[in-house]
Amino acid sequence: MAFVLLLIFIYAAVAGNFDSAINQREESMAISEAAGAALNQLVLTAGSPSDWDELNFSEQTMSSIGIASDANVLDPGKLGAFLQAISSDANRSIAADMLGLRRPGYDFGFGVAFLNGTAIGSFGAPPSNATATSERSAFAVMGNETVSVKIIVWKKY
Repeated sequence: MAFVLLLIFIYAAVAGNFDSAINQREESMAISEAAGAALNQLVLTAGSPSDWDELNFSEQTMSSIGIASDANVLDPGKLGAFLQAISSDANRSIAADMLGLRRPGYDFGFGVAFLNGTAIGSFGAPPSNATATSERSAFAVMGNETVSVKIIVWKKY
């Protein structure tokens, strides 16, 4: 009888760990997909309306955020407006919503740098207790320079 109980206990422990591993993998995949979609929206689109950077940063004046004047061509004015906006908690929440990152426990960081590593602007880094993170990056052109655009998305626990 003790042997049967031991087998049941071992099975329950293994099954629980297996389910936990599957849940963590699904969460990692969801965060990775969200990070990729948010990055694409930022570097491939101008946002809507396309002059959102000249308006009040709110859900009433804009429906999406993009920092490009054309696909993979960054608009310095939009980049500056975006970086300024996400430095405010209220605007950061609006930006997260428009980028599809407004999910329970999600947060994000963003940065743009020249290829030599000189930062143009950045905001946010995952906390040490983040258990799922995804970093995505793309190259774009700003002015006459190629730049690296990076977004990192994490889940806070």
